[in-house]
Amino acid sequence: MAWTRSTSLPGAGDTALFSGRRAGYAPSHWAGDTLAKYFPDIRIDVSPPRPTYLPHQRQSRASNVFELPDDGCRHIGALGAIGAEKGARHVEALAQRIRERRLPLRIVVVGYTDRTKWHQAPDLVLTVHGHYEESEVKPLLDHYRIAMLVFPTVWPETFSYTLSEGWNAGRPALVPPVGALQERVVASGAGWIMNGWPDTDAVLDQLLLLTAPENAPELERRGRLGAATAAMEAEVPEPMRRHYREMLAQSSGIGGRPIALSRIYRAALQGVGI
Repeated sequence: MAWTRSTSLPGAGDTALFSGRRAGYAPSHWAGDTLAKYFPDIRIDVSPPRPTYLPHQRQSRASNVFELPDDGCRHIGALGAIGAEKGARHVEALAQRIRERRLPLRIVVVGYTDRTKWHQAPDLVLTVHGHYEESEVKPLLDHYRIAMLVFPTVWPETFSYTLSEGWNAGRPALVPPVGALQERVVASGAGWIMNGWPDTDAVLDQLLLLTAPENAPELERRGRLGAATAAMEAEVPEPMRRHYREMLAQSSGIGGRPIALSRIYRAALQGVGI
């Protein structure tokens, strides 16, 4: 059983967006390199976004949780709102192969999928917790005894806020060998790259190996690297922010009116006036 793979390339609308621009920002080196292939005349600077929830802030108590038995099964987490492009079908495939192979693994979606908002399978192989607040991430991962996170995304990510959330909670990640997920994990050491991706059984074999009792010290070590990376990222100002005032001042049609956050980010992406 194999996972599908696709990419999203700039289209006509993206070309118009960059028309006449001299500079722009990308959230990762991978995204910047990809943009440079299509817009070689534009200077692309890397400006990783910063999470709104910081490591030192107060955590909320986990609520509306399902219960799972402490019976030796290892729990793997998938974090966030997981639609088809984020790998919802892959999560389902992982759960089905766990059943068919009778593996000592469970999948817990801390979040929801495009098909399921809140659910626990009768055999407990798949649990979908539902909506969560950022301050609940670590308490929820602790409650469900999640050893590590898996990111079964279909296409390359440009950054991934959920990876930052997982690292902030001290969980290492297993990610595909593409996009910003691979870039960030390789740079930080806070996880692993999938072997045999996109084959479902190969990913499960790797999860079994990584969550084996004898690998617990390495799981903890990489989890600490993730927490340290999240703390370091939170302390470094987002490079793009220092240009917001200049970008907005030189944008047309502003006229002193309140600006939506989406427009601020669009102005920053366009690199107006730089």
